[in-house]
Amino acid sequence: MKKSRAQVSVEFLMITGFVLTILIPLSVIYYEHLNTMTSEVKGTQLSQLAKDITSKAEEVYYLGSPSKITINAYIPSGVTEVDVYPSEINFKLRTASGVNDIFSTSKVNLTGSISPNEGVHKITIEAKEGYVLIEG
Repeated sequence: MKKSRAQVSVEFLMITGFVLTILIPLSVIYYEHLNTMTSEVKGTQLSQLAKDITSKAEEVYYLGSPSKITINAYIPSGVTEVDVYPSEINFKLRTASGVNDIFSTSKVNLTGSISPNEGVHKITIEAKEGYVLIEG
């Protein structure tokens, strides 16, 4: 009787070991894939946001002062800095592979600032004489 219990215990340990040998690598692969996909989605969101802001900035600039547009924009987590340069908007996104620059260039002069904090922001884009003011 004792040999039978010992055999069952050994078989149970072998099956458990085999299952863990399969599950642990699969879990690691899933986690890595999830992180990669999350970073790609954030990058795509920021790229689209940068293009929207520069497009709206060009639109209000050509309409002239005092044209103004306010947009609601979601800034995802991982954004460390948002720079508004005279001819581009640049989002710095921290990912597992480092910091990526996501930007969009503009045909008009830009100035202002956007908060890098995660969440929904009201971004105001206003035409001034010779430039566009971006605040958010």
